[in-house]
Amino acid sequence: MIGIVISLGGISALAGAFVAAAVSRRLGLGRAMITTLAVGKVAGLFVAFAALTPAFGVAWLSASQLLGDGAMVAFLILANSYRQAVLPLDVMARANGLLQVMTGVLLPAGALIAGVLAAATSVTVAVWTGSAIGLFAVIPLLRPLIVHLQGMPDRHPEAGETSLQ
Repeated sequence: MIGIVISLGGISALAGAFVAAAVSRRLGLGRAMITTLAVGKVAGLFVAFAALTPAFGVAWLSASQLLGDGAMVAFLILANSYRQAVLPLDVMARANGLLQVMTGVLLPAGALIAGVLAAATSVTVAVWTGSAIGLFAVIPLLRPLIVHLQGMPDRHPEAGETSLQ
């Protein structure tokens, strides 16, 4: 059963890749980034709900995969396309390198912290805490510059090609 649940995430991720540009056109780029990130992070809470209601665990996990994976893939496409449009190539390379380092450091650090928290309390508390903290990721996008961004900005003269042309 868990294989089916996980495969729903793959199907959803593929769908998220296909709908990212359409969501951006419909909502505007800024609101599309905010919405897709918020949906992806809220879907993370469904994993915690699965622990609270084990009888509906498969349904909660399936909903998390279906909503979360697609929304996060759409967000990543939109955010990467925006970054490619506004950054010169030399800055883009450094920005992407910084993101890779941050991911490589923060993911294991978060896993260690979650493990300590789970050992001290329970896995459920650790999942709830991590999911709740993840919701804060939306806050930096709530700046007026992002909220009111309708489409892909004019590319910086030295920017790389964008994926949402």
